[in-house]
Amino acid sequence: MERAQAVEELQHLFSLLDEDTKLGFEYLEQYRNKFFARALVRCRFATIEGICHKMREVSLASCGIGEGIYTQREQDILRGNLPIDDKCKVKSGGNSSFLGMLCFTFSNYGKIHGVNNFSIHKRENGWSQFREALKYRHAITHPKSAEEFDLDLEEWKKVASGLGWFDSQFISLLKQCEQADQNWSSTDAVKKQLDA
Repeated sequence: MERAQAVEELQHLFSLLDEDTKLGFEYLEQYRNKFFARALVRCRFATIEGICHKMREVSLASCGIGEGIYTQREQDILRGNLPIDDKCKVKSGGNSSFLGMLCFTFSNYGKIHGVNNFSIHKRENGWSQFREALKYRHAITHPKSAEEFDLDLEEWKKVASGLGWFDSQFISLLKQCEQADQNWSSTDAVKKQLDA
């Protein structure tokens, strides 16, 4: 896939998922119903999973643009060929950890913009809240009991805090990438002037 197409697909998917999320919040606010709380958790995690998948596609499509952006091992992880654990370490067999892939995706997406040191802030309280939100997501997506499935509105607030932390990390990454892109554009313009 070409980089431009991968970026376009990322943007399009994000706009669709964002639209669903906004509607989900509206319905939850309007009806204050457990169904809409569960639906919104599913929607928000679908957004996270979809965006991370598309970010990996953009990253892989960018490999040919800058030599040496990713090692072969990193490319294999981005493709899903090498599973990783919560600490982004390669493991033998099985699927990659959701949390590990999230961290790996963010740090490697930044690299295509020249942000080589981005990492998710795991020491913040939001990281533990996000991990708890993920447990609720698993409970309502793969229910094993009625008690697990029955997300009440107080639990929704905890989930919302974790999701808010994710949003702050995502926005931080995008801002750093945008700043790096602007710096690169400025540097490139100066080089062109000097060469003229």
